[in-house]
Amino acid sequence: MDRSYTATKDMNYSVFDLIAPDDYAPKVGNLVALLRVTNSSLTKLVNTLTIEKLDANIKNHNNSIGTLLMHMAAMEYWFQVITFEGRDLNDQEREFWKGALPGELINRSIKNQPIEHYLSHLNNVRNSTYKKLLNCTDTWLYQKHEGAFESWGNNYYIWFHLIEDHLCHCGQIKSIITNF
Repeated sequence: MDRSYTATKDMNYSVFDLIAPDDYAPKVGNLVALLRVTNSSLTKLVNTLTIEKLDANIKNHNNSIGTLLMHMAAMEYWFQVITFEGRDLNDQEREFWKGALPGELINRSIKNQPIEHYLSHLNNVRNSTYKKLLNCTDTWLYQKHEGAFESWGNNYYIWFHLIEDHLCHCGQIKSIITNF
């Protein structure tokens, strides 16, 4: 099922209508609707960029667009691990996302990949998020974590923060694009 544009079987709508899909718990569905908007906006913004533009290091911008895209995918994956599995990234996962995790972006090790590479990672992680959220109740949104993630707030806040982070990075990407 294409989760991008259907809310119910008898309703056609645009992703920008912010209608919660009916196969999710109500509040979880609202979160999914917001995730869809960020995904659609980001894809439209970057889907035609060349490797040269994805790797460009523009004055007054610390990160390339490619680095920001991988960071966005890495953060969503990390938030999945925290909220759905109740753990931190393991060494293998940290190695896979190396260069895209907080504190590593400045290394500028992410480069020489076409837009399809970045969109594939973003879409795979996002589709996994959609699938995992299908099994969540609205009560799950308000669950908090113990230990290292105790100060991170509840699941609702963690996923809100992901949306907030994506929107901020879309703004950075727009700013970089205007400098081409």
